[in-house]
Amino acid sequence: MATRSQPGPPTTELTRWMAFHPACRQVAFHQDPALRDYMEKRDIHWAGVDYLKRRFQAGTPNSGTHLVWLPLSGALECDHGAGFKPLLPGTVAICPAQHPHWIRLAAPAASGLWLHFNPTTHWDRFTEVAPGIYPGLPLGHLGSLVDAYLLPSTDQGAGTISAKIHALELIVCSIEQSLDQIAGAKRHEFKAKLKTLEARIQNKLNAEWTVPELAAALNMSPSNFHKATVKHLGHTPMGLVTKLRMNQAMSRLLHTNMTLDAIAQEVGFNTPFAFSHAFKRELGRSPAHFRASGGVNEV
Repeated sequence: MATRSQPGPPTTELTRWMAFHPACRQVAFHQDPALRDYMEKRDIHWAGVDYLKRRFQAGTPNSGTHLVWLPLSGALECDHGAGFKPLLPGTVAICPAQHPHWIRLAAPAASGLWLHFNPTTHWDRFTEVAPGIYPGLPLGHLGSLVDAYLLPSTDQGAGTISAKIHALELIVCSIEQSLDQIAGAKRHEFKAKLKTLEARIQNKLNAEWTVPELAAALNMSPSNFHKATVKHLGHTPMGLVTKLRMNQAMSRLLHTNMTLDAIAQEVGFNTPFAFSHAFKRELGRSPAHFRASGGVNEV
């Protein structure tokens, strides 16, 4: 395969690199005035279709935009930082900003639809999606939209322009739907793992838990674990530990005669004073007051 003999891409941060055979051809949608106006409103940096032949490789070690690459025919390979993997029709490569991506031809010819999205608030959904090649997404109809409406046409009448914008809008909506589908599955997986972690913490509330230890239990980096818990739970990882400790403390205060010292030791505080201080900070009243009132808020 010709691409195997190509020189490797540079590793300089933010460098973009491309090598291709002259037979390759690109149709850039942003060269159409009507589509360019639409793309600006939807925070699309640029988009188009590549018709690749014989030799092609392009990418960057640190993408400044969110990239979606959808193969329409032939075979390509994509590397998101873990080695080249097959990129075939029926799959889609998704690369959020600030990640590497490399795409190369793996067949005599191939074609694909690509879109670069600006890293704006509207496209924050990309940050919930890991870089990768995803199968089985609702994008199978996009090739026919490209062929029928988005390729160059000498007709620039109102109907043609409207059809082009509508076709691109359908493509963008399909991508949004796919991102939400991927992110939803990822959220579900994270919450399921979190339930297991909560049970682990609950069984050992008096342990000296740390963020790195909690993150390691989910095979996540401390920074990613912190971001995920804040996003999905509304509080920090140590806030989760504190919440579980306070829930246990409230149960002991209401349903047992345990001393504050015993409760403090059980839920991970060295002294009753430290426990009382944390309890009041979290619940707005002291443990003694909470027990005396039966847990009922007083007006």
